[in-house]
Amino acid sequence: IHGRGYAYNLNYHIVWCTKYRNQALANPIIVDSLKDKILQICRENEYTVKALEIMPTHVHILLSAKPKKSVTNIVKKLKGITAKWLFEKYPETMKEYFWGGHRAITQEALE
Repeated sequence: IHGRGYAYNLNYHIVWCTKYRNQALANPIIVDSLKDKILQICRENEYTVKALEIMPTHVHILLSAKPKKSVTNIVKKLKGITAKWLFEKYPETMKEYFWGGHRAITQEALE
């Protein structure tokens, strides 16, 4: 890819997992809307998506970005924005996977 006074070909294969490898991304409706959200974030930040695959427990994305874009910031944006968005759009589903089996027991309850 050519820019003003430079040429580059930087491709990043980024993979991230759900917490505790929960199968939170098994629902096809969530997968389709998550793909749309990831593509929207990439368009807004001028990343070129070459491949995108969402499995039940993790996300794979192969993208290209300008050299001035830090890989750390790319990952922060993708993970941070999509996580917040998923919990806002699908609160019950996300709560089921991440808080459904855990209970806090207080000292008073034990007595």
